[in-house]
Amino acid sequence: MIGGAYRYDDAQLINACRADFDELYEAAEDFSAFHDRVTGPLLRSRCAEAST
Repeated sequence: MIGGAYRYDDAQLINACRADFDELYEAAEDFSAFHDRVTGPLLRSRCAEAST
């Protein structure tokens, strides 16, 4: 299997991508809040099922 990647060196494209990533990062939910809201309840329900 051959692997590879494309290399882009267009400064305008790179800056646009960085701006997009910055925007996504700013909109992201804090990990602890996500865990408490999503992962925590799933883990508690699975632990409760396993102990019965």
